[in-house]
Amino acid sequence: MTSSSLRLIPLVLIAGLLSACEPEHHGARLQGRLLTEAGDPVLIGRVSVRGYGHSEGVDVDEDGFFSFDLPQSGAWDLTVRAAHHQSLFRPVFVDDGVDTDITFHMAKVRLEPEFTSVGLIGEFNDFDDDDGVLPMTPQADGTWVGRFEAPADTFAYMLMGVQFDEYPLAGTQADWFVPDTHYPTVSRHAGKYVSVVQAPADSVTIVFDPARLPEGKAEFTVTYADPTTRAARVDDLFRSFDATQQAFRLAYEAVRAEGGSIMDVEFDWDTPQAKTREVLAATRDSLIRDYIVLSYLEKLRPDSADADMALRMIDEVHPGSPMWSFVWGGPTNLFYMTSYLVGEERDTDGYALEASHVSPDSMVQAAFLDYLVAKRFREMQAERDGLLNEETHTGQATRDFSIYFDRLVTEFATTHIAEQALKRYAPSRAIQAGNPVLPLEARVLPDTSRVASITDLQADVTLLEFWALWCGPCISEMPTLHDTYEAFAEQGFEIISISLDEDPRDVATFRSEKWAMPWKHMWLQDGWDSDIMDRYEVAGIPRPVLIDREGNILATGMDLRWDKLKPAVAAALENRQLVDNP
Repeated sequence: MTSSSLRLIPLVLIAGLLSACEPEHHGARLQGRLLTEAGDPVLIGRVSVRGYGHSEGVDVDEDGFFSFDLPQSGAWDLTVRAAHHQSLFRPVFVDDGVDTDITFHMAKVRLEPEFTSVGLIGEFNDFDDDDGVLPMTPQADGTWVGRFEAPADTFAYMLMGVQFDEYPLAGTQADWFVPDTHYPTVSRHAGKYVSVVQAPADSVTIVFDPARLPEGKAEFTVTYADPTTRAARVDDLFRSFDATQQAFRLAYEAVRAEGGSIMDVEFDWDTPQAKTREVLAATRDSLIRDYIVLSYLEKLRPDSADADMALRMIDEVHPGSPMWSFVWGGPTNLFYMTSYLVGEERDTDGYALEASHVSPDSMVQAAFLDYLVAKRFREMQAERDGLLNEETHTGQATRDFSIYFDRLVTEFATTHIAEQALKRYAPSRAIQAGNPVLPLEARVLPDTSRVASITDLQADVTLLEFWALWCGPCISEMPTLHDTYEAFAEQGFEIISISLDEDPRDVATFRSEKWAMPWKHMWLQDGWDSDIMDRYEVAGIPRPVLIDREGNILATGMDLRWDKLKPAVAAALENRQLVDNP
């Protein structure tokens, strides 16, 4: 193979074969230290672990030490954070009877190239970074100073305009720090701590001194006390795969900045693929081989030429392998792709069903079950539409769907996977073909002062498209949306894009500089927190819903993605004409 455009794999549904079992796992210890780049203990830091339905976090002690006695060995996700340092996510494999000892030399916080406007958010404005930011004044010595009203005997605050990407940062002046609960932990961002100063009077003077921020490297150093352990080996492999993905993200961002989509990215996947195959050939440890094969399929954008790697996954990676827990976001999407590459050469459904029972991780069980539910749902729809051979499809898909769906939403009811399955597949769901669309009122773009209903904006056939600028798959849909709109706009077809973006001005910039989107637009001011998202059962975006003039739902979801959209709109318009001209 040669360098080529990103090769997109259809998410076709199918599933796998069985291999040898792994030994039963027991508890193990995970410990280590959080240090600055200079080797000193961090000022304040916290380490959290998550996996196997268990999560806990500990603050490091004054010497930077932390430790966990985990309920079982296997694949764990580690989150590491410290004040004024970048946060870090890391997969950690903890073996039976092995004390896994890790030292993290933390990376300094990434700052704006130049401080032009520094301000404070805090308890006084509920840490709202959009409304009520209090400005600070630059000083000749490079510090920023502000005097602020203190509504209590303490003043809790964070800095804005200091950390890159407009993310808040704990201040350099603090009598103590407390955990931040308002912003999520984001890799390569600092945060998660709020500075607190005592305020004996009605007001307090806050000084931000950039010279007090830590110096050093902008990259982490992660060192294992015993570099021969599986944990150290997994970490080495993770860093190699992560470096490739970071390089691809930079290439994608450059293309996106020019108005392109992920399909326009030119990237050399062949070199990392070849190197990974060499590493796999030299590896004898079965669990490390599992990690390499799964990471190859998940992270190196395989195409049909990699069917051998997909077959190797089915044949060699046991359904109960703990390495499945390291697949980001769960194995569902990865297994869709693997099933596509394998085709009918293996019993992939059997693999998925086995994994849903034998995996040591309940989230992995739920993800494989979700795969089976999604596949049977599509087969059930095709069966009812008479698209499958009646001799070989006599209602079995419907029966299987009921079994798998009931198991998913009962055994794994508290998982987000079950919650999303209810929105997508529950027989009683509101947003499905044949039902009337629900009322929807939102602000209109570009004039956000105006509120409209979809009934005010819809045409003979209308596509509602929930989307956001930060959603890569949403941007990838732009060529299809524009092509379909251009083909049918004069025949009574309309698109209403419903943005979840925080700032509607960003949508205007995107439309003027990248994709015109010459159709109608609405904006959900509360984004994901809008009650419309719940009522429309939006489990992920893009979320398309096709409706007719009377507001009846014609199709939803994957039936309107990629090459399926144009035929669906054409058929809907043809049916509309038949109704109008019987």
